[in-house]
Amino acid sequence: MKKESRSEHIPVVAPEGEAAKILERLTPLEERGNKNPSNGGAIVIGTGDLKLPQDFTQGEKDKGGLLKDRVALAILIFSLVFIAFIAWQISTMPSPD
Repeated sequence: MKKESRSEHIPVVAPEGEAAKILERLTPLEERGNKNPSNGGAIVIGTGDLKLPQDFTQGEKDKGGLLKDRVALAILIFSLVFIAFIAWQISTMPSPD
């Protein structure tokens, strides 16, 4: 079977008007609104009417902070003990003759 190049490929043509409907559905929401030529081609999104839940605007409350601190401290201590053990093992190695 002959492998056809990209330029020889014949694309599937959608029925009249169908391509426009598909393109309309695939267009990002930011680009669907009125296009203003004065913005230099940038996509400008108005966030003035954006309503966020109070949980997003108030900052997250720290839950279980003490437990997280204990786990972090345990990991730190374990890693320092491990590094000290490896350093001690290296220091007790006989020198190569």
